[in-house]
Amino acid sequence: MSGIFPELQTPRLLLRELTDQDADVLYAMHTDHADMQRYGSDRMTRREDASELIAQFAGLRQNPCSGIQWGISLRESTTLLGTCGFQKWNRDWHSCAVCYDLKVAARGHGYMQEALRSAIAWAFANMNLNRIEACIYPGSRASIMLAEKLGFAREGVLRKAGYWDEQYHDMRIYGLLKNEFYG
Repeated sequence: MSGIFPELQTPRLLLRELTDQDADVLYAMHTDHADMQRYGSDRMTRREDASELIAQFAGLRQNPCSGIQWGISLRESTTLLGTCGFQKWNRDWHSCAVCYDLKVAARGHGYMQEALRSAIAWAFANMNLNRIEACIYPGSRASIMLAEKLGFAREGVLRKAGYWDEQYHDMRIYGLLKNEFYG
């Protein structure tokens, strides 16, 4: 999937490649301890962590079983609202995992649902996928509701599958099949 980065547009949003200009916003998003629990991650402690994450996202497209991650902004602005994309792409099994985050000020406007609808449609059309998984922390009610609105079905619990704050956490697993998605 190397080559030109695929930009996606929705009525309100631009899904674009992340750049180092996004590092400050990404860092601010990832320093909130409560938010990072909902995302199933430890919080960032250095601004350089954000730059490293952007480089890691850029590298996804170069690795054989990785994926793609977009920065989300309003069409008329370059300010980062969040990210969404796909990781753990298993080409042989035609599956991957969706991942997304949104800064607090951008929540409650339907941005992530709009972004993910476009990204999922692109993924099913361009990544030869049959299945997309979402692994969600049970305490993240908004993320669970979002996955269900997009058509993901709850499939079970992955016991002690997440690790952050120096402890293991159960995670809920959701799945969306290509023939179930109505983008």
